[in-house]
Parts: sequence; structure tokens; C-alpha cells
Amino acid sequence: MRDGDNIYIKEERYFALPQFRFLGLFLFVYVGVNIHKYGIVYYGAEFIVAAISIFLMVATTGYQIDFSKKLHREYISAVNFYYGKWIAFPELDYVTVFVVNVVETGGGVAVRLHYKHKDVRVRIIGKSREIFDVGNFTKKEEAFEVGRMCAVKLKIRLLDYTEREPKWIEIDNNDKNPGSD
Repeated sequence: MRDGDNIYIKEERYFALPQFRFLGLFLFVYVGVNIHKYGIVYYGAEFIVAAISIFLMVATTGYQIDFSKKLHREYISAVNFYYGKWIAFPELDYVTVFVVNVVETGGGVAVRLHYKHKDVRVRIIGKSREIFDVGNFTKKEEAFEVGRMCAVKLKIRLLDYTEREPKWIEIDNNDKNPGSD
């Protein structure tokens, strides 16, 4: 949550793959060395390449919710500027917290890697089954804290689907400031 306003922000991951982030670093250093050595030769093209390389290195993606206006968006962010289309929430039904088993596979010619882990996800579900992602978390407690905050601020129910049998969680909708402990 941002201080002083009603906007939730959850940064998820870098926008570019690691190899493109490294390429951005390489281009930034290359342009810096060329400007230092030869000066500005191509009338600003160096600055355009430097800006693109900075974007590759620092851009992230994530989710934002404006609780006061009941809006949601997936964003791309670079240096605290957020880009993405705001979508108005339809009539909402509940917030769900659930576990997803993730298997990441990678490797090269001779080496294979399988990495298994559990993500705890929070989603807002509309009455006509629209899905709005709120974020992925590694800790169940953090996911429930965000899920409870969303349920209270949007005045909807909270469903715990982290176990085999789902169960509804009692929340106090009279709480004016959830998540600001």
C-alpha cells in the first residue's frame, strides 16, 4: 500500500529476461565509454540507446489496485512511472487465496535443472467469473494479509483454497485501515 492513499502496488518480476537485462547493462557501458572517448557523435542516438538499455535493466511488471475508485491494472514500471490500462471492477464476488505448484525447467546441452516450489496466489473473482490477479507470494501469511486487506476494502468475502477443502474466512468489514499495523 502507498502511504496516504488507497492504492495497492505489487511488483512481480523484471520485465526483461536476465539475458536482455545483461544486454542492457552492456549497451549502457558501451555507450558511456564511447561518449567519454569520442564525445557525442551521432547527435543523440547514444542517449536513445542508453535510455533503452536503462529500461531493459530496471523495468518491472506487477499489479495495482485503486480501492477508492475500484480500478485494477497490470503495469510495466520504469523508475517509478507506471504504464498500463486501468480496468473498472465489475460486481465482485470474493477474494481467493490458493497454492500453485510450480516446476521450472532449464539448462543447456548437458545440464538439466528442475526447480519445484509453491507459489501462493491471491485473486479477486467477479460475479460473472472475471479474474483479477493481485499477486504471487512465497509465504502463506503474507498472501492472507493481502487477501484480507482486499476483501475488507472491497467489502467482499475471502476464500481459503490453500488446503484440499476450501473454506470461507470470517473478516470484519468494519475495519477501516486493514494492513496498516
